[in-house]
Amino acid sequence: DEAYTAIWNLGTTVTFKDGGKVYEQSYAVGEAITPPQLAETLGYTFIGWDLIGANGVGDGFKDAVISVMGNESVAYVSIWEANKYTVIFYNENDEIIEAVTEKYGSPYGISITPVKTGYTFVGWDLKKDGKYDGIADPVSSIMGAENLEYRELFAIGQYTITFDSAGGSAVAPITQAYGTAVVPPEHPTKEGYVFEGWDKGVPTTMPAQNITLTARWKKATYTISWDINADGIINDYDIVTTVEHGTIPALPPMEVPTKDSTAEF
Repeated sequence: DEAYTAIWNLGTTVTFKDGGKVYEQSYAVGEAITPPQLAETLGYTFIGWDLIGANGVGDGFKDAVISVMGNESVAYVSIWEANKYTVIFYNENDEIIEAVTEKYGSPYGISITPVKTGYTFVGWDLKKDGKYDGIADPVSSIMGAENLEYRELFAIGQYTITFDSAGGSAVAPITQAYGTAVVPPEHPTKEGYVFEGWDKGVPTTMPAQNITLTARWKKATYTISWDINADGIINDYDIVTTVEHGTIPALPPMEVPTKDSTAEF
């Protein structure tokens, strides 16, 4: 009789789980194990493999993958770590206002709203291909998968000077850009009054706010000459008085004038 000895080559499996993908391969005992090559995942770095325990889950820490097959099946789950990216916000002088570093997919925001006298903040200009295009771009509230740079963007403000003529003729308002030269309007007119100017004065350049200027008026005065001698000529002995607009003139007290005997008073 011939005798034979059985040689058993136990077939076992190694399973690699990566998200929704499962890579399962059968190996013979002692056979070298080759983990799968994973495709890159946007915003993440592959850290390694976590051995799945008897409870069906891993412990979150990287484990060394066995190099050769043993006599028990094993399973691993991939570990990915979110990359950190930085968003930098600059002012017009390319000085950093704020820099935010967060992991991919994390919420973030800037805590500062830029302010510039005479200008309106319109948003952030994203640097593209190494330069800014002067157009406001949206800023995401969730960190993306790249470092970004933004520069503050302003639009020059438009402001209005309104003129309150206080009963005089209308004066059109002036609306123009901050800092530009202001040409004073023609003076308003008002019957019986003399224009003395505007209460705050017309600025030489447009200020960084809307303002209202109110006209200042002084009652006009008139000169009345009393021809006492009725000769059509104002002489030293005639009377000259000054009255304000709207005042009823009255001849001041005086001595009764005299004239030669051919005239009557």
